[in-house]
Amino acid sequence: MADKWLFNDELLSAEFVNDPYPTFSHLRENYPVHWNATASLWMVTRYDDFVTITKNDEGFSSAVAKMVNLQRALAQPLHQKIGMR
Repeated sequence: MADKWLFNDELLSAEFVNDPYPTFSHLRENYPVHWNATASLWMVTRYDDFVTITKNDEGFSSAVAKMVNLQRALAQPLHQKIGMR
C-alpha cells in the first residue's frame, strides 16, 4: 500500500514553525532524505546521515549536479540551443 502522507514543504508555515517535531519524526522514519521543492534543497533528517554527508563533500555536492547540467547543455546540438529545427 502506498504511503498517502503528504508533507507541506513550507518550512516557514505557522503550523510547521509552531510544532516541527511530528513532521521531522515522520521524515526521519519514512523519508530520511527528502527533496523540498519549495526551497529547492535536499533535507537530510537523520543525524548520522548528516554527519556522513558533511564529511564527504566530494561525494555529496551540489557542484556535481551543476556540472552534469553543464555537460548536458554542452552536448546538446547547436540547432536545439538556438531554437532552430
